[in-house]
Amino acid sequence: MNGIPKNCFNCGAPIEWDGSSSYIRCGFCAKKTFLKNESYKSFSHHNKKLNNYRKIIFNKKILISLIIAIPIALYTIPKFKSPELQETPAKLEGESISSKSQNTEVISTYQTSGEFKLLKERDYAGAIEDFSKIIRIDPNHMMAYYLRGSAKSLAEDYKGAIKDLSIAIKIDASYHFSYNSRAFAKQYSKDYRGALEDLFISLGIEPESSNTNHSIGLIKYKLKDYEGAIKYLSRAINLDPKRADSYFYVGEIKYKWKDYDSAIKYYSKAIYFDPKYVLPYIQIGRAKLKISDIDGACSIWREGLLIAEGSILKKWIVKDINKTCRD
Repeated sequence: MNGIPKNCFNCGAPIEWDGSSSYIRCGFCAKKTFLKNESYKSFSHHNKKLNNYRKIIFNKKILISLIIAIPIALYTIPKFKSPELQETPAKLEGESISSKSQNTEVISTYQTSGEFKLLKERDYAGAIEDFSKIIRIDPNHMMAYYLRGSAKSLAEDYKGAIKDLSIAIKIDASYHFSYNSRAFAKQYSKDYRGALEDLFISLGIEPESSNTNHSIGLIKYKLKDYEGAIKYLSRAINLDPKRADSYFYVGEIKYKWKDYDSAIKYYSKAIYFDPKYVLPYIQIGRAKLKISDIDGACSIWREGLLIAEGSILKKWIVKDINKTCRD
């Protein structure tokens, strides 16, 4: 397999993408793929009036789905042991070895089915039902609650998602991805403070997470706490120096502060690490326009126009060019 975007277009697994970058790295494929126009169509269905292109980068279904695949791998893979390393219990009270083995196989089947529906088919109702079956067999199955909560978030049942993810956290409070997932559900319930609380707990468990630092920075950006946003976006960059989306948001803050030269610097960094990332091309042009560099603005917009082919963002570049450029 090769590739991967929000929901990996090749293997179906969502990944490390916080909402603004035009690519993601798949935890299964281990490669990156750039966003396709179809990804935006789903979002525009829910937002008929796209008055501002920035709305696109907060696609809630994409944001939430991208935090599922890697956590599954990290949590489940270490738990498998080769047969010769597994301990055989001296006796099983009230349950035969074959019965326990059978339950394990059934749970594995439901989990595989649910993950496929969630990540590949985007059949959220079907995935929720599969994870519910696991919970009926094993009421303490943390990963089932985590996955069901993630599926509910994708189905926009944020209240149900928060409930399931809270149970997952109660079962295993050390699994920082559960806090990240609950933070996303809270964010789209407009509970930004609650989202930040969860992200800070997650950061306490895994301080070296570039994703968590970026997510904190992104929420602080939305809350207009620009100093705080830069602090955590910069940490995300330090942990992952090739993180294009973090560079972009620092550029956005510099732009708001009318420090256009610095904004251009950060937007350019975003393009350097992700040449297919359309938004920085738009913003560099607008920043150049602010410093009266019309030729520079038109040049970068034309460059971005080639990159934006097939993207909903293309119309924004065309609009800027038609408004500003002579030919």
